[in-house]
Amino acid sequence: MPIIPRYSATVIGAGPAGLAVVATLLDAGADSILWADPSFEAGRLSSYKEVPSNTKVKLFSQYASVSPTLSSVSASALRPLQEMDPEKGCTLVHARNMVSELSAAIQQKYQHLVTSGDVVGVVGSSHSAVLVLRNILEAANPPSKVLNLYRSPLLYAEYMDGWIKYDNTGLKGLAADWAREKLETGWYERTGKLERICVKENTEAVTDQYLSTCSAVVHAIGFDLNPTPTVFPYGHEAPLQRLVHDVKTGIIKDTNGLRGFGIAFPEQVTDPTGRTEYAVGMWKFMRYIRQALLLPS
Repeated sequence: MPIIPRYSATVIGAGPAGLAVVATLLDAGADSILWADPSFEAGRLSSYKEVPSNTKVKLFSQYASVSPTLSSVSASALRPLQEMDPEKGCTLVHARNMVSELSAAIQQKYQHLVTSGDVVGVVGSSHSAVLVLRNILEAANPPSKVLNLYRSPLLYAEYMDGWIKYDNTGLKGLAADWAREKLETGWYERTGKLERICVKENTEAVTDQYLSTCSAVVHAIGFDLNPTPTVFPYGHEAPLQRLVHDVKTGIIKDTNGLRGFGIAFPEQVTDPTGRTEYAVGMWKFMRYIRQALLLPS
């Protein structure tokens, strides 16, 4: 059976209320908190950054100073507010930035709650998985061991004559440099801190067997598609069960004029060797969209 960690409390949400709950629990002596949020960017405040507040600046500052936990990490977060008139309001971007910075500071301060007795599993071998491995293994308080389960070997972007091999799936930049230095050489494996396990040919039961020894697991294997809007094709009473896009034009199948772009509906590209990949990236989106929309379909 997997090891199920237990926490003093679970807090869902990292807006002003979520942060206040976490800070108050820590003030009261909670020894372990599971804090969940999609982005840790101050909740709904991020949607209203240009809206003027009806709260005085001094009350935003008081929000942070009343909690010993927040006070201990608030110096940088409060600096912009301290330069304002405390008796007036401000745009909510300043409150948003304060909440976001305090949330990050708390997580940094209490990262030791991943203890030297933990075993952490990391599933994957792509860019995000390598960055997760780096952050965990180089943390101030790393776990006793990290298990890296992967199906594909490490791939690196290769700059060829006029094109890039593994442009969308290969490691680049910092992730590539670190993987070559620390993973390819077996440096961390020799220290006993890391075990890399290829599970390509193994069954799901074997994978579960390894993960059952972990106190925490990070699945760095990509994204699931978010729920899409319900689409009723013109003249049809029943909605489409699934949005299927043409990987060359973005056109959604069985619709008239509907297209999908971005990471949810990426372009499929073929390199000079015949290898296909999905093209994901800001410039790739711009190039693909301009090509798809400006050329006759």
